[in-house]
Amino acid sequence: MLRFLRNIRRQLIGGNKFKKYLLYAVGEILLVVVGILIALYLDDLQAQKRLDAREQAYLTRFEKELEANLLEMDRLLVSSDSTLVRIDSLIAVSLGELPPVSHTTFNRLAVAALDYLVFMAAEATVEDLVGTGDLDIIRDPDIREAIASWKSGLMTIRSLETDNKKAFNDLLEYYRTHSEVYRMLRGGPIFDASMQQQVLADPVFLNSLTYHAIPLQLLREEYVHKKSEFRDLHRKVGEYLAGRAE
Repeated sequence: MLRFLRNIRRQLIGGNKFKKYLLYAVGEILLVVVGILIALYLDDLQAQKRLDAREQAYLTRFEKELEANLLEMDRLLVSSDSTLVRIDSLIAVSLGELPPVSHTTFNRLAVAALDYLVFMAAEATVEDLVGTGDLDIIRDPDIREAIASWKSGLMTIRSLETDNKKAFNDLLEYYRTHSEVYRMLRGGPIFDASMQQQVLADPVFLNSLTYHAIPLQLLREEYVHKKSEFRDLHRKVGEYLAGRAE
């Protein structure tokens, strides 16, 4: 092909047909430019396909992590509800709002009230996208913003978890100084029967329970709010992936 074009060029130059040669030269240049543009277009197309594949891989992983986080929120809500019920029951028995409970029930409630919560987030994909600088691969602006603000979006939860852990430690300290925790290792009660009424009438114990319940209740409300956000984001990611697959 190139040899054929060179022959035409020599014929035009040799025959003093400069005008025709000029048109030929322009045409040849345009042909080269068009060829380059087509090559660049095909290269960009392949590059975009690779980016699309990476985006799909990231979001598929992220979708599964959101599912895991929704299950984790369910676990936390069940646990927080259980602990709050136990704390409320102990305070209600102490105030006479509920009838007296057996020694066994009292110890069961006392042990169950001693708990704190931590959201174990599945966030490996978020860390990969932010850490590698690949966040711009995500085209959907809402999904991209949700990933970019993931850590800051958990700040309230982390702060309340810290408060909840401190209240747990305060209650634990009461147990250390007023109970016989070593009995638990042998399946026995942490409070013996003679201490039950004394503990239930102790303002320090009741205040420790209350201070434990306050951040826990706030934390539970934040878990409910965050679960709703995760659910909406999971739906949006699923819809986006389905749309890209069509």
